[in-house]
Amino acid sequence: MSNVLGLKKEDTQIIISLLKKILAETYVLYVKSHSFHWNVEGQNFLELHTFFENIYTQLHEDIDEIAERIRALNSLAPYNYIELLSYSEVKECENHVTANEMIQILHQDFELIITHIRDAIEKTENYNDVETADLLTQKISTYGKTMWMLRALLTK
Repeated sequence: MSNVLGLKKEDTQIIISLLKKILAETYVLYVKSHSFHWNVEGQNFLELHTFFENIYTQLHEDIDEIAERIRALNSLAPYNYIELLSYSEVKECENHVTANEMIQILHQDFELIITHIRDAIEKTENYNDVETADLLTQKISTYGKTMWMLRALLTK
């Protein structure tokens, strides 16, 4: 039996689980980068304030695209932050950190999410879900560029 997109039901459930994890991690990263935008301090304040805004703005768009893909696969997206946190290996930042620590934390988080996205791309391609693989490939490209910029800031 297949769903409306022509994918096997059991394959679709695996894909949905992968997407929920990536959605959750993207959401936690969104909240974290937004918080960093509000709370960054130091001599590079303006540069980082704007940079973090660019990050959370992009993540906000990504969240919507990933959630809509989950809906297209005939599943509900997670309903609340508690549910999202249960799927995510990206953790909240519980304490105030310095600007340099913010950059390091975001770099590590993007590295983690890219690893999970690469795994999901491989699996979605194996299940012939080219639409999800394409969506996730676009995210890797964007997040890889963000990691490069974060790395460049760390060398200052």
